[in-house]
Amino acid sequence: MAPILSGPSIDAILDAYLAAKTDRPSYGSLVATANMLRPRFGRLEPRHVTQALVQQHAKERAAAGRSNSTIVNDMLILRAAVNWAIKQKLLQPADKLTFEAPVPRSKPRDRWLTREEAKALVQACKAAHVRLFVVLGLVTGARRDAILSLTWDRVDLSRRRIDFGEGVGNKRRAVVPINDTLLAELRAAREVATTPFVVEYGGHHVTDIRTGLEAAAKRAGLDHVHPHLLRHTAATHMVMAGVPTAEVARYLGMTEAMVERVYGKHSPEWLSRAATSLDMDLSPAG
Repeated sequence: MAPILSGPSIDAILDAYLAAKTDRPSYGSLVATANMLRPRFGRLEPRHVTQALVQQHAKERAAAGRSNSTIVNDMLILRAAVNWAIKQKLLQPADKLTFEAPVPRSKPRDRWLTREEAKALVQACKAAHVRLFVVLGLVTGARRDAILSLTWDRVDLSRRRIDFGEGVGNKRRAVVPINDTLLAELRAAREVATTPFVVEYGGHHVTDIRTGLEAAAKRAGLDHVHPHLLRHTAATHMVMAGVPTAEVARYLGMTEAMVERVYGKHSPEWLSRAATSLDMDLSPAG
């Protein structure tokens, strides 16, 4: 039996939160997550959200094949919606959710696409907007939101430059050159563009690429493919090619320390001087 409500339900809170976030490039993913939360939490108030209910949600999502990171993200979205409602004075500070994460985050996988896998993924993209997103991700290393919010006024085909604009928070964005691979894709897309957005479909701005990307990955026979993997792949290949970490950092809009910490081990020169300093002659004396 559903509890008697004295304040806004989770459904109402999610509706208001989504209405305030329609300009987010990842809005489609936000809506999908909210819809996953509604069956268990929608008819409740924040005060009814217990640790036991959170654990049950996690159990069902895990049984459906969702990763720990996805499950944790579900809960982060629920918490963010409630926190937003408190700031908007739709709820009282006492309504803040206090549950603990139901599962630990999945350990990060050191996974990137080989050049052969990357080519197979591009060729498996049936929809033009998915293909363009994948090529942009692989060639520029930009984040999903930066690519989906990119507009043609920030793409200079004559000077071969893309300005991904201002980042949000600590998510810095870069100005990157357009190489030959990307130039051909962008020129083809520009000829048929009907909106200000570079990645569009059916005359509309694309806000969620997940379904198309997963379908292409499946056709290519690749698993664990997600938008951030494209950025990770770009960074890894640049470092493996011996591009200096400072240059990789500028290209990706991140700090040099971050590049060295996450990707340094892929450099052909990684700690080689240190290893060489420890060489010794182990031949028999005499």
